[in-house]
Amino acid sequence: MGEWWTVFRDRKMAVLLLLGFGSGLPLLLTSKTLQAWMTAENIDLGTIGWFGLVGVPYSLKFVWAPVVDRFALPWLGRRRGWLLALQVALMAAIAALSAQRSLTGIAIAAVAVAVLGATQDMVADAYRTDVLAEAEMGAGAAVFILGYRLALLVTGALAFVLADALSWPQVYFLISLALAIGIAGTVWAPEPQGIEAPVTLEAAVTQPLQEFWQRAGGGYAVGVLGVCDVVPPRGFAAECHGHPFLAPVGVSSNRHRHPAGWHRLGGDRCRHVVGGRSVDQGGDQPRPVGVRCVASLQQFGVLGPGLLSSL
Repeated sequence: MGEWWTVFRDRKMAVLLLLGFGSGLPLLLTSKTLQAWMTAENIDLGTIGWFGLVGVPYSLKFVWAPVVDRFALPWLGRRRGWLLALQVALMAAIAALSAQRSLTGIAIAAVAVAVLGATQDMVADAYRTDVLAEAEMGAGAAVFILGYRLALLVTGALAFVLADALSWPQVYFLISLALAIGIAGTVWAPEPQGIEAPVTLEAAVTQPLQEFWQRAGGGYAVGVLGVCDVVPPRGFAAECHGHPFLAPVGVSSNRHRHPAGWHRLGGDRCRHVVGGRSVDQGGDQPRPVGVRCVASLQQFGVLGPGLLSSL
């Protein structure tokens, strides 16, 4: 059992926890939390709905991924240089978003946060792939997701709690300061060794696709890409637009976000860590993934009635 946990003592895992936290901070600030702020300002539902498009860069980040992969900034190495620049820019963009008072200014700042946040996600994933050995991939992904989900709690449930005592611009400004955690992770992170950048921009586009096609096989590759392209995140979209409809019927921000966030703090995080490590131990066996999926479905059955009654 001691050997099972040894991988989590590595410095890389602590770094990935911090980077995951930094990556998770911008996401809700341009979706449900932003919509809660707009609801508090009595913005009409139609306008709030249009602001749902602010998150589109998270789906389009593959478009500029080759540029980030091909070129490196002149500090901290190929991945960490981009991470540091993006995190500093994000801190400034979120602070700028907190200072906006017009819808146009909020829209421009929110799009900037979404573009920078999506790019940070992409670079952080690339760094994780570069720095981890194959036997550490599952555990590293689990720790990264753990940090990411903790950040969602901060920008979701905790932000709604703070909004009962502070104004939304003040909440956003405080969250911008939390990006210092991600910056600390970037500075502390070890530099991956033996990873070469693509020689040309064309190679940055074609090489990953060729490698994926060869490793996965034609049929499987088409299936995976089809699912990624066709299956929409329906649950996430519904949750993002929930608050503008709950607030007018008397459900406070604090009461709305508590059931959707804090109840998962223990069990959900343990499943990430145990499931990720099981993937490393189990090789290509699908059993750990299946167990986690079943556990997730059972969680809805157990928690659903309680969540509904709490509203």
